[in-house]
Amino acid sequence: MPYTTAWNESTPSGGSDANKLDDVIRATKTDIRERISSLLGGLSLAEFQADPVKAKGIRGGGDADFDLIGGTATTTIRDGTTGLTADLTVNHATGDTAVRVDINAVGGYHHTLLGWAVTNIAASVAATEVPRSPGNRVLMASAGSVLAVVVALEAGQARTAGTLTVEVWRATINVATGVRTDTALGLIATIDGTNPVVKVTSQAKDLDVFNAGDELFLKYATDAGWLPVTADMNASIFVEA
Repeated sequence: MPYTTAWNESTPSGGSDANKLDDVIRATKTDIRERISSLLGGLSLAEFQADPVKAKGIRGGGDADFDLIGGTATTTIRDGTTGLTADLTVNHATGDTAVRVDINAVGGYHHTLLGWAVTNIAASVAATEVPRSPGNRVLMASAGSVLAVVVALEAGQARTAGTLTVEVWRATINVATGVRTDTALGLIATIDGTNPVVKVTSQAKDLDVFNAGDELFLKYATDAGWLPVTADMNASIFVEA
């Protein structure tokens, strides 16, 4: 909605009649109210006169033009230049967030790589790849880093003796020769007397990084005292990429 008067800092002039000062003050108040109201989501006169004044949204400007529109049911961010429908809407009742546009997460997306499992875990197992279907190793499509590894025994099962370790490994592939170089990342989840059923070991991002085309996989090991040898486990890797 256009403002009542175009903004003009050259008026009133030094020669203006003093008896018109009241008109100038009223017009200035209207100019200021209209402009502030438009920035705060288009407040009406009554809404602007409220104490305290409550914004209905925020009107952006410049090259990064946007609208932030508040409400009792939802909060919406939309493209203020084109006036398109909501780009992002948060439902206050459910907390659900609807996004209409593509998301480009500069810091990476968090997701879990699933599917590693061992049945009837034997004792005295040297570091051995954890089976996974359709393949033990996951080929990464983009660069990122490993955030956590988790191992859990099946429901109703628990360690009774010994130790089980599960470690994250990375394979770097030589694109010229196809030769894989396997590296233990040192991120290990351990089932033992302290954590007899489930263990999550996590770390900050970018400590153990991988590139697009690298493979991530798991190796497990048990000591001679591991029991029960009828236990089954599942494991997963949590990454940002």
